[in-house]
Amino acid sequence: MAVYAKQVLDVTLPAAADYTGSQYYLVEVDAAGRASVCNSTADKPIGVLQNKPNAIDRPAQVRVIGVSKLVAGAAIARDADVATTAAGKGQTSATGQYITGRAAVASAADNEVIEVYVQCVNMPKTA
Repeated sequence: MAVYAKQVLDVTLPAAADYTGSQYYLVEVDAAGRASVCNSTADKPIGVLQNKPNAIDRPAQVRVIGVSKLVAGAAIARDADVATTAAGKGQTSATGQYITGRAAVASAADNEVIEVYVQCVNMPKTA
């Protein structure tokens, strides 16, 4: 099922590394102000990487609000709250994690690309 959105909010930041293999992963802002793929389940993502920056400081387009594709790290049910894995993929949110959005469609397994409703502004934590 394809989900379409007319309004989205994307920001562009310098990439923290070569992310040619990380399109549709969750990213955070590192200490240098660069977009960095999340590497902890405790990270507070700013959005989903939309492009494939091929070197440090190349423009990284990040979807902060709106519909986006997301690489799943495991099975995710439709309508489940989504958070980051320690590898920047999406997973069903667990206690204490920042909720970055909601699954528009289900994922059956790791590395499946799904669509999510991204909302990375004033994110709540899973209780």
